[in-house]
Amino acid sequence: MLMVALLMGACYNRHIEPEPLFTAEDFPLKVGNWWRYRLTDDENNTVDTLLMRIDSVEYTVGENRFHCSFIKNNINERGQIRKRDTVIYYFPVLNYAIADFTLGIPCGVDSFFINRVNGRDTVRVLSYEKEYELFGKKYETFHVKGSMILPGFGRGTNDMRISPDIGIISNDSYFDYIFGYMDIKLELIEYHIE
Repeated sequence: MLMVALLMGACYNRHIEPEPLFTAEDFPLKVGNWWRYRLTDDENNTVDTLLMRIDSVEYTVGENRFHCSFIKNNINERGQIRKRDTVIYYFPVLNYAIADFTLGIPCGVDSFFINRVNGRDTVRVLSYEKEYELFGKKYETFHVKGSMILPGFGRGTNDMRISPDIGIISNDSYFDYIFGYMDIKLELIEYHIE
């Protein structure tokens, strides 16, 4: 009886860390924030840089729309990141360098959800790393994999590493479509967070 009581006490007092969650408030979306990436296009065998910068924000009922510049080779394309309580949505820009991507939030390891915009794309959070090293510092990161279907056109995947403190650290977008394929990789080389 004493042994049972000791075992129960040991189990009761054991501290169990909760699974880390990634929420909308964790994502660093503010006017003035920017990220510079190395952009590798395997199909065209090119390496460039891509600057993603948040220029303005529009507040609407239930959604914040962050208007962004995506600058590559002095060409400035406009795009948006939309944030709601339950989703962060990237609109497609620059030939899918950062593809049409939806992250349901809050999310943690093994979170799985379907893109609410088109009802067919899926995203799963594969893993969490507490001390991912980047630029000589350690950050919490989530490894996220997405799958998308473009009816009559093809299908693709996003393999992304995201940090609540930084945003997108890397992304490997692969698309197999009726004209061939695209394999585009992004790797963060510097950033500025307000």
